[in-house]
Amino acid sequence: MRFFLEFRKKLGGERILINFSSRYPRSFGPIQGIIDTGSPKTIISASDALRLNIPFKSLEQGIALRGFGKGGIPTKILKNFKFVIMDEERKLKEFKTDVFVVDMTTLKNLPRDFTNQCLQTPTIFGLDILDKFKMNLFLDFENESFSLETH
Repeated sequence: MRFFLEFRKKLGGERILINFSSRYPRSFGPIQGIIDTGSPKTIISASDALRLNIPFKSLEQGIALRGFGKGGIPTKILKNFKFVIMDEERKLKEFKTDVFVVDMTTLKNLPRDFTNQCLQTPTIFGLDILDKFKMNLFLDFENESFSLETH
């Protein structure tokens, strides 16, 4: 099964992007994430979490994510996060796994400049999902063909 990716310039650099949709209860909606093979975890961004109306109060506390500027970004664990990706035949394939989500309840109590920085940080589609679902990343820059494939 193959899922097409987008290659474009975004946020001052070239990015490989994946479009997927949340099917988490009461939090349905599209998400565009950056494929980040340097990130061990998938992280739903603050802006996507707000737009999807993620129910933070019912979630377990996650770790503070490092590597995003001065401090750690507070997170919650979104257990059994259900999402779908459209394949090359335009069929939706469903996946379910635990992911981190930026904790907006904690973030609102932090300095405004840090909160604003977090709101600009995109959703990260990390190695955890690529590994768990045995997804292979194919990047053909010459032919401008970018995809994830799974069997």
